[in-house]
Amino acid sequence: MWSSLRFRIAILVLATLATVMVSLFSVSTMTVSSMAGPFLGQFVTLAVLSLLGVLVIAFSYLSLRQLIVPLRILTETVDEIARGDYHAAAKPTGGVREIEQLRMALDHLAQQVLAGQDATEFYIARITDAEEEERKRLAREIHDDTIQSLVVLGQHVDNLRDLIGPAAPATVAVAEIRKQVSSLSDSLRRFASDLRPPYLEDLGLLVALRQLAQESGAQIQVTGEEYSLGVDREIALYRIVQEALRNAGKHTRAQQIGLNVSFLSNQIIVTIADDGEGFDVPADRTAFARTNHFGLMGMQERAHLLGGALQIRSARGKGTEVKVSVPRAIKAS
Repeated sequence: MWSSLRFRIAILVLATLATVMVSLFSVSTMTVSSMAGPFLGQFVTLAVLSLLGVLVIAFSYLSLRQLIVPLRILTETVDEIARGDYHAAAKPTGGVREIEQLRMALDHLAQQVLAGQDATEFYIARITDAEEEERKRLAREIHDDTIQSLVVLGQHVDNLRDLIGPAAPATVAVAEIRKQVSSLSDSLRRFASDLRPPYLEDLGLLVALRQLAQESGAQIQVTGEEYSLGVDREIALYRIVQEALRNAGKHTRAQQIGLNVSFLSNQIIVTIADDGEGFDVPADRTAFARTNHFGLMGMQERAHLLGGALQIRSARGKGTEVKVSVPRAIKAS
């Protein structure tokens, strides 16, 4: 009851009314006392008013303090939640009951947001896993089925060329068919490699990144001694680098692209920098979708799932730098 805001307001109102009544009573007392002794009547009146005023001021200060301090703490708590600390409202703020109820409601809302984020991250992780499995299946089918069929088709074309002889009029057409079959086989091999890099699982992350840099025309520099993050995490990091190099090659018109890979004791840092046109980076990652930067959004989500961070620095006419840091091991939550 003592922590109720309504109770404190009622007490303040009653105290104010009491002060007014005592003042009126004191005025009447002063009038009566002036007949008997003016000095004594004024002294009694001032003493009563002073005591009552001190009590009202003290109670008002304590009551307001029970409002202002918890409200200030609650405001700071809201700022902390806005910065991503969803457990900031778990600690009681004190004060009147209504403010504590507001704090509890805020904490409940923050926990719901946190649970929603966890569910979204779990959903994205499962989608990412399913996407990689589908890429792996398609790459295997292309390599084991389609490309092998083209190899057989190329052999039949070679046999046909041998049968008709070099002097036959159809030799030129057969040679053109053989050329198209070989070109299509090479294109499918590159496509299958993009779907599932063969070097990654067999030879490791660094070899796969070197191959990716070579295909993208990027200059690669490596510092530190290579170590493994595990196949799934290395694939996720590989996809981030792949998307960054693809953006640098297709969208920024870059003349030079640099890929720097640093193996530190506790994390791997990969930086992709180009001298292209650059762009205006959205203020936060939630704005990537609204500005149609879905590739950047995917890179952000992959880095987050890896337990790392991705930073993008760019400006129009000043190139782009993408920096991703991935911890060597994910901390247990």
